Amino acid sequence: MKKPSHISPERLEELQKKTGPQAEYWIEEGKFFRDQAASTERWTLAAQLTITSGGVITILNASGIDDNSRFYALIWFFVGLLSTVALAYLKANAFANMYGFVSKAARGLQEFATTGNAENLPDAIDFESGHEVKRYEKLTGLLYFVPFVSIIVAALITLEGLN
Repeated sequence: MKKPSHISPERLEELQKKTGPQAEYWIEEGKFFRDQAASTERWTLAAQLTITSGGVITILNASGIDDNSRFYALIWFFVGLLSTVALAYLKANAFANMYGFVSKAARGLQEFATTGNAENLPDAIDFESGHEVKRYEKLTGLLYFVPFVSIIVAALITLEGLN
């Protein structure tokens, strides 16, 4: 069992006692992010895919819409469809990365709490690995409104093209 040389034995023991509950907290947080990723992505993806693919089917089968409006409405519905899939992918990756980050921290804290081994502690709490999550957040933020806007634009084009 390797102990850090720059921490006094008393302080190390105190930290070890406090770390157990923190490790449990981070484990629960990791489970939360995993569950959120699964349920949020399923619901969002299903709703947006249903709306955009339903719009495509409706436009293709509707009568009384001029061809020009039909063409542009289909393009906008396809933009919504593709951006929905891209958005779901980015969100799922962000949640998966956050789950990995939190799980790694929890394992390091838990090991320290049970064994006093602080060798892996700095690696476990590597806050630099959170930058990957921030990258996904930025990309997700850019795409967030695209499916909603595309559905509205496609609907307006369709209404405009009704004879």
